[in-house]
Amino acid sequence: MKTFLLPGMDGGAALLERFRARLPDAIALPYPSDERLSYAQLEARVRARLDASDGPIALVAESF
Repeated sequence: MKTFLLPGMDGGAALLERFRARLPDAIALPYPSDERLSYAQLEARVRARLDASDGPIALVAESF
């Protein structure tokens, strides 16, 4: 099972690092900081990444 981590409002993965240290196989999915995206665009990016994954996944997200 792959574990994916979604950031909160900061959009980056820096705040997830301590958590990730305990789950070294977890994959952080930070949002781009160089472009403005709508919620729908962010969702499309995340869904594409999750859909490309084989097998079951666990999704852990900070409050947005």
